[in-house]
Amino acid sequence: MADCEVLIVGAGVAGCAAALGLLQAGVRRVLLVERAPDSAARAVGESLTPDVIPALRALGVLPPAGAALPAWCWPYHANLSAWGSAQLSRHAFSARALAWRQTDAQGGAPHGLHVARAAMNTALRAQAQAAGAQLLQAAHVTGLQAPGAPGQPWRVQVADVNGLQEIQAAFLLDAGGRRAPLVRHLGLQPQRLDNLVARVWRLDCAHDLDGCSLVESRPEGWWYAAPQAEGGCIAMLMSDADLMESIDVPQAWRATRHLARLLPAVPVAGDTMTVAAHSAFLPHSCGPGWAALGDAAMAFDPLTSSGVAAALADARRMTPAILSWLAQDFHQALQIQQRCAQQLRAELQRYVAGLRRQYGAERRFAGAPFWARRHLSAAQAA
Repeated sequence: MADCEVLIVGAGVAGCAAALGLLQAGVRRVLLVERAPDSAARAVGESLTPDVIPALRALGVLPPAGAALPAWCWPYHANLSAWGSAQLSRHAFSARALAWRQTDAQGGAPHGLHVARAAMNTALRAQAQAAGAQLLQAAHVTGLQAPGAPGQPWRVQVADVNGLQEIQAAFLLDAGGRRAPLVRHLGLQPQRLDNLVARVWRLDCAHDLDGCSLVESRPEGWWYAAPQAEGGCIAMLMSDADLMESIDVPQAWRATRHLARLLPAVPVAGDTMTVAAHSAFLPHSCGPGWAALGDAAMAFDPLTSSGVAAALADARRMTPAILSWLAQDFHQALQIQQRCAQQLRAELQRYVAGLRRQYGAERRFAGAPFWARRHLSAAQAA
C-alpha cells in the first residue's frame, strides 16, 4: 500500500464526503480505511431532511433535480408524530420550500429522502473510488506514531486480511463513528451524554406510512418507523441500554396507539439487532495534523435527524484546514481548525439545549425511568 496525503478511518458519509471534497480540491492521494465488511449490515435505514439533498448532489451521489432517484433512496414527504399528546400530527416539508428551492420530478414539491443507509454508503464509496480515492476494506488501525514536528508524517499501523502494514500519512481523519477508533490511539475518548440504543426490525409487511416517518413516544422510550424501497418498512424502539432487555416488545408494540395501526405486523423477537444511538462528543475534536468528523466528533440522538447533515458539514468545514496543512501553512491550518472547534462547541450547546426541550415536551410518562432520566437532566441544566 502506497503512503498517502490524507488517511481517513471510516468510509461512511463523513469519510467519503471528506475524501470527495479533498479530491475535488486537488489532493491526489487519499486513503479510506474501512472496518469489517459486515459492519455495513448494521447501517440501518435513515430519514434525510430536504436541506441535505443539495450537498449529496454536489458530491455526485445524487443526480440533478428532475432525474430519477437511485434505488437506495425514495421520497420522504412528512413526519407523523405523537409526542406530548396521544394525537397524531403531520408535519410536511412544504414550509421548507422557500429555503430549499428544489423540486422533484416525481412529486413537484420539496421533500426529503428515506434511504437504505448501507446501500447509500456503498454508493458513496464507489463515488470516492471513481474520483481517485484508495479503499482498504476489512481493515482497522492498530497503532500510530505521531510526527516529531509539523511536516513530518504520521506512521499508522493498519491490519487487514494480508497482515500488518505501516502507512505514512500527512493528515489523519477519524470518521469512524461513535467508536472514534483513530482518536482513541491519541488517548482521547468521546464523552457520553446518555445510554440510548436502538433496537431495529426490518419488516416485510404492508403498512400505511405513505412516504412518511412515524415517531411515537411511549413509557418505555419512543418508536420510529419508515417505509423501505422494496415495500416493507423499518421499525426501531429507542430506549436506554439497561432498560431495553426488560421490555416485552410484542406487548409494547400492541400498546401503541398509532404504530400498531399503521404497521399491523408485530416484530419477531429474534429478528432484530441493537445499535448504538447515544449522544456523545469529543472534548478535543482536532489538533495538529488530525481531526474527527461526523459521529466521531459529535454523535446525535436520532430524534434530531441531524447525523448526516452534521457529517457533511464537518467534512466541508475541515477541508480548508487540511489543504493548508498539506501546503505546509501550519499556522493557517491551526487557525481554521480552532474556528471549527469553536463552531462545534457552540453546536453542542445548542444541540443539548434543543434535545432537552424536545424530551421535556413529553410529560405524560414522567414517572417512567426512561423519561425521568431525561427530565432530571433538563432540570439539572436549568
